[in-house]
Amino acid sequence: MPKSQLYQKTSLVTALSLIFFFVCVFHCANQTKVHTQTPNNIPIPSGYIGTFYVQNFETHMLLHGLLNSETKESIPLLLDTGSDLSFLAGETHVSDKKLLWAEKTYKFPVKTGILPAGIEGIVGHDFFQHTCIWWEKNQITVYDADSEVCSEPLAFFSTSLKLLETRRFESFYYIKAVKNRVTHWTLVDSGSSLTFLPLEFDPDSEALGNKKVYPAGGKVFELPHFQTKGPLEFATVQGNLISFFDFSFLGGISLEQLQITKDKDREAVWVIGLNLLRRVPIFWDFKRSRIGIYAQTDGIH
Repeated sequence: MPKSQLYQKTSLVTALSLIFFFVCVFHCANQTKVHTQTPNNIPIPSGYIGTFYVQNFETHMLLHGLLNSETKESIPLLLDTGSDLSFLAGETHVSDKKLLWAEKTYKFPVKTGILPAGIEGIVGHDFFQHTCIWWEKNQITVYDADSEVCSEPLAFFSTSLKLLETRRFESFYYIKAVKNRVTHWTLVDSGSSLTFLPLEFDPDSEALGNKKVYPAGGKVFELPHFQTKGPLEFATVQGNLISFFDFSFLGGISLEQLQITKDKDREAVWVIGLNLLRRVPIFWDFKRSRIGIYAQTDGIH
C-alpha cells in the first residue's frame, strides 16, 4: 500500500457500505505506540479452528493464512470487522476465488472500486460469524462458537478479561461509551484506521491539522485531526469502566453529512478504530455479540 495513502473506513448501519479514505502527505504523526501485557496462557482446547498471523502497518493490518485453493499462493487480506462481507479486490483478482484456511475452503466474491491499491481484499464479519476470536499483537486465534472458550471466556483468559456492554445491529457491533453520564453506542471497526469522535469530545485536545476523507459517492470532506489525553471510557458488564488514554481521533462527521437524512442521525458518529483496538488483547464472540478487553494493558485502566 502506498505510504501516502491512509485507509479510513467506517461501516455504518445503513443499506450502504461506506468506505472512507483520507490522504496524508507524510505518515500520520502522534500515533500512540502499542504496548501490551498478555495472559500467561493462550488456550488450545477442543473447539480450536486455526490461527491467523497479523502484519501490522501504521494505517491497517493484514491477515496471513488464507491460500488460493488452486495455486496454494498466500493472499493477505485486510481485517475489517466493520464490513458485513468478505471479498477480493477486482483490481487484483479477475474472478471469484475459493480460499483455503484451516483445512476448509471459503468462497470470496470480487468487488471493484472499493479498496485502495495494494489491498487485495477484506475478511469481514461473515467469515467470523460462527466463531469467537482472541486477537493479540501479531496473532488471531479462532475458536468454534460452541466451544467452552467462547461460552466461558473468563475461565480461559482469566478475570482480567473485562466484557464490555455490547450491542449488535445486523452485522455491526457497538460498545457502550460513557461521557458525562451520557451513553454513546460506538461502532467497533478494525477497518477504520483512526477513531471518530465528536468535535466537542475534548475541548483541550491538541489540533493536528485536517485530513481529507473520501466517502463512497465521490464527495470529499476535510475533518479535523486531534490528539487527546482522554479518557475515552467504555462500560463493562461487571459494572466498571475501561478507559483509554493518549490517542488521536478524527472529529465531527455525522450521518447527515453522509447523505443519510434521518433527523435522528444528525449527531456525530462514534467509532473506535484500529489505533485503539490493537493496543489491547481482545476477545470477540461474534455469535453471542460479546467483546472483551484484557485489562492488564498499558494505556488503559
